Amino acid sequence: MRLDSVELLVAFEEFFDLPVPDPVAETLGRVGEVAAYFSQQLGCNPSFARTEAHTRLLGQILQCLSAEDKAASGATLLRTLWPESNRQAVQQQLQTCLHLAVPDISEPASLVGPLTSWWQRLLPSVMPTTHPPEWATCTVNDLVDWLLSENYQHLLSAPASLYEVQRVVIGITAIKCGIDVPEIKLTDSFSMDLGVD
Repeated sequence: MRLDSVELLVAFEEFFDLPVPDPVAETLGRVGEVAAYFSQQLGCNPSFARTEAHTRLLGQILQCLSAEDKAASGATLLRTLWPESNRQAVQQQLQTCLHLAVPDISEPASLVGPLTSWWQRLLPSVMPTTHPPEWATCTVNDLVDWLLSENYQHLLSAPASLYEVQRVVIGITAIKCGIDVPEIKLTDSFSMDLGVD
């Protein structure tokens, strides 16, 4: 059963405690557009820059991982920090250390194959086309972004900037659509990319 756009919109309205008029709702087709709308309505700082919530969580992650790599920073590539064979152990280590839900950090297998592509072309509205992260360029900063989205109810209960609203919108979308946080981009269309009716 696919998610209805009204159900997703209600989830956003309930979290932000703001109704969205029907004419406005019809214009909000992408994840980033929803975040921009609620950020503006809430009077949040319009900055895309990562906030203190990000900095604080980054510090906690680096402390948790100090035994793994003392030179790690937000710019450290996930691929170099954790080989594929060790990622599930690191995920468990982070969950234990941070007491937070940690998104799947295993590198996805290639999703582009003849069968997948053929089905997506034939039935694009039935098979959403999510975009797994490009692991060659994912950093610890990206992991922090994902953690903030995965744990938005605990870490961002009162978002104060566009960046934080973006993290919340991605978190709500992930829960409602059943898609992993790292696969959701601000440019994703709810209907074309995420399979929302």
